[in-house]
Amino acid sequence: TRAITFDGCTFSVEGCKILAKALERNETLTAVEFSFVLAVGDESCKALADMLKVNKTLNSIEFTDCCVGAEGCKALVNALECNTSLTRLGLRSCPIGDEGYKVLANALKTNTTLAEIDLAGNKYYVYQHCAEGVKSIISSLEKNTTLKNLKLERCGIDAETCEALGEMLQVNRTITHFSIAENAFGYEGCEALALALHSNKTLTSVWLTRCDIDDDGCEELADMLKLNKTLESLWLDDNKFAYQGCKALAEALEMNKSITYLNIEGNNLRNGGEDALNDSLQGNDTLRTLLAGDDSDKRWYWSLKHSRVLHRKKMLLSKPFYLGGARNISASAECIGQSSPFTYINSYMRRARSSCGDA
Repeated sequence: TRAITFDGCTFSVEGCKILAKALERNETLTAVEFSFVLAVGDESCKALADMLKVNKTLNSIEFTDCCVGAEGCKALVNALECNTSLTRLGLRSCPIGDEGYKVLANALKTNTTLAEIDLAGNKYYVYQHCAEGVKSIISSLEKNTTLKNLKLERCGIDAETCEALGEMLQVNRTITHFSIAENAFGYEGCEALALALHSNKTLTSVWLTRCDIDDDGCEELADMLKLNKTLESLWLDDNKFAYQGCKALAEALEMNKSITYLNIEGNNLRNGGEDALNDSLQGNDTLRTLLAGDDSDKRWYWSLKHSRVLHRKKMLLSKPFYLGGARNISASAECIGQSSPFTYINSYMRRARSSCGDA
């Protein structure tokens, strides 16, 4: 990929128009990203859309924290009608509003080139009443046949919207990667998604980070994992489940034969949750990466060293060394010493709570 990123640049609207003219002639760049560029609003977007009608090599254009609104969306959609090279469109944290969502939704019903669309971060514009617009995007994907990667993170998705997502996922046969992270839809949202994933046979990766998933919601997802045969990667980090959720996941992992990556860090693994998971791994032959940790408890890392699974698994031990200092490092070192066939190990500290001498 030959890419160029304009991050925090201070050029004017006229400067953006000059850049668009240059991109019309360029035949080598394949990706362009504008990040925190205030000059990139609707007027600039119209110039860039005119460029897309001519350019034949760009396959990705992304706007992050720019001022692209509904009119800019309309210009981009018009360009997509004749552009045949663009496969990725990003409009992250842009004030596109309900109208912008609906314009994009209409385009997605017939578009046959876009494989990825990123609309993350638009919960910050809830004053523009985007709920119906998000639902229109979801509804359009019942007819779309090319989109593979959908990102609707931080878009204010609630349980009702999850029901619409579930209905779409029961029909759509092309989406393989799907993220609705950082949307507080809770148990009812989990119930709707789990029901859809019982029968979905195309999704391979799902991100549900920071979605207020409690034990009940985790149990719904765990029941889904007992039946789903295609999901390979699942992110459930930084949610609100504890022992009951961990126990349900452990039971599911004993039956599931498709999950190879599971992220559950940032949940409460104490009081038996880590033991239940560790026991379930003994009979699981497919899980290759487990990212698990609790900033306030080191027991999970101690239990890992007793698991024969570590001799054939790939493990990420994240945020382990907060409270135990040298003692915790010693335990992890012993674990590593017993498990030399590891294919990958990654551990990191976000912030040390003790003095440097305790490391």
